[in-house]
Amino acid sequence: MKEGADLFATASDASLREHLQSVIDQEAPLHEDLLARRVLDAWGLTKLTPRVRKRLEEQLQALAKRGTVTIQEEFLWSTSRGPARYSGFRGAHPEREAAHLPPEEVANAAAAVLTQALSLEREDLLRETARCFGIQRLTRAVIPVLEAGLTLLLQRGHCQAEGERMVWKQ
Repeated sequence: MKEGADLFATASDASLREHLQSVIDQEAPLHEDLLARRVLDAWGLTKLTPRVRKRLEEQLQALAKRGTVTIQEEFLWSTSRGPARYSGFRGAHPEREAAHLPPEEVANAAAAVLTQALSLEREDLLRETARCFGIQRLTRAVIPVLEAGLTLLLQRGHCQAEGERMVWKQ
């Protein structure tokens, strides 16, 4: 993108949508805050103001209407590999906090841990899943993110809870 280009100019709509699509295609699943950071950097901006956020949301909605982006809560997906088809996890990444991890990615990491261990106490599974992302401690900010992934894994029927023990189902 052109540093110093006017992000808010109508003439920038197509260029901004192309940039958003490109970042999502390369990095999805992607938290909206990380996408905003990429856009800010590329357009030479330093602050994510409400006006910038609104502009990005408008262009993301346009991409969603075209069917090239899926918006699921605060996470963005390329429709070519949306949440239903996502089977990987990227592990530790210096820019991602626990809040930037989509439940699908956490569920996939938990599945990878359980396929190796076959069963673990719930807290041990959470701890080992967190380590897949470079997270060393289970804090109040981390636990809900991990629990959301584990809930999704249970809903998918890939594991079952036996008391506090999580058991892999094949």
